[in-house]
Amino acid sequence: MLFTMNRASAMVGVSLLLLLARLVFFVRAYAVNLLFSDQWGFLTPVVLNLGAWHSYHYQHGSHRMGLPFLFTSYLMKVSNWDVRWEAYFAVGTLFLATLVALALKQELVGPLRFYDVVVPVVFLSPIHYEHTVQTASTSACIFPMLLNLVFAGCIISKNPIIRYGCGSFVAINLIFTGYGIVAAACAIAFFALALGRALRNRRWGEVAAAGSATGLLAWGFHNYFLDYNWTLGRDSLLPASESWFYLKYISALYGAFFQIRDPHFFFLGGLTLLLSLLLFCFFFRRLIQLDQRLDRAMSFLILSSIIYSLLTTLARASEGIVNAQSSRYLMLLLPLFLAWHLYLSHWFSRLRPAIANFAGGGWVIGLEIRSSVLSPSYRSGLETIHAGKLQWLKAYRENETVEQINRRANYSLHGANDEVLNYLRANRLNFIQPQSSGKSGP
Repeated sequence: MLFTMNRASAMVGVSLLLLLARLVFFVRAYAVNLLFSDQWGFLTPVVLNLGAWHSYHYQHGSHRMGLPFLFTSYLMKVSNWDVRWEAYFAVGTLFLATLVALALKQELVGPLRFYDVVVPVVFLSPIHYEHTVQTASTSACIFPMLLNLVFAGCIISKNPIIRYGCGSFVAINLIFTGYGIVAAACAIAFFALALGRALRNRRWGEVAAAGSATGLLAWGFHNYFLDYNWTLGRDSLLPASESWFYLKYISALYGAFFQIRDPHFFFLGGLTLLLSLLLFCFFFRRLIQLDQRLDRAMSFLILSSIIYSLLTTLARASEGIVNAQSSRYLMLLLPLFLAWHLYLSHWFSRLRPAIANFAGGGWVIGLEIRSSVLSPSYRSGLETIHAGKLQWLKAYRENETVEQINRRANYSLHGANDEVLNYLRANRLNFIQPQSSGKSGP
């Protein structure tokens, strides 16, 4: 998937680098070297001193941590638990995902055009701040999203070694990496479908390849659940107060992708979901009949995002509409966005140049307005937590408990506990480093 160089490619490339630089400076401005929320749970001395397999297999909440947690563990050890390193790791992962997305577009639709700039605009948007600066973590959503796109690249390959060999390797890592297990379930369905098709057509070589991939993933799922703790994360699995609220919740979740916070416009999110379901039905029908490369990629990308959003709705609806609007849920909708971009780009390429440029320009302008800059409500939430972290650091005293520091700071640091705090003190880690003097800055 090498990029074809032309004027549009150069423009997309320059935009990509500028947006990457903007995101790096964004992280530099807002990332604070202070454990926050889930980091107090999975960044612990017990967890970080596990061996490679146990770190890979470690369960935090409802998911396992997988491949990126090996890198996270290493980064924390060499940086004395400086969580800003994880923030930059998250940015690097988003950058790689953007490159894979652009490569998929060129491979499936054709050379890059000026309207492909929307891919880095959305992928490198500050709207993903909950994953990059608030509670920097790559295991739950960012790395699974990257693996999701890589798997799509594998299944469109004409080489069976890449399609089934590399594809099954990526899918195994999807099983164990955060919420990538949703995409892994779609992957095993894809391999099972390929197996059935190969059996009907008596292509015995492909039968062996698809059967091996399906069996390997079945083994992966078995191993995933072998010692799974079903009690973790069950506190959020409460039913919504009314059945209709699930529809409102998922509509708000999709609306959040466009930073729509006004309940009067949540129907736009619901419309997006409905159109996405119709788009999936169209391409899945083509996949059954024709099995073309675009059909495989589109079906997989759309289905994985839709199932993720449905499961999120079932698990989190009881927490209210505000929860649906959290930016952390948008990461695993990026494959769906890419699917829509591939579909629209495919149609733009069939139009007359003037009409295609007009339509592409509208697509770019619309997403630039809704995705490139944080809305006031999102920025307010980001700055409130950023200020709270700095306030907590300022109020910190060496011998006080978390509760005492929370009272002094007039800010309750989410997830903080005395056991981990005492370990940080004893080993001079995280914000308690000799060179930091109790303060945290870029």
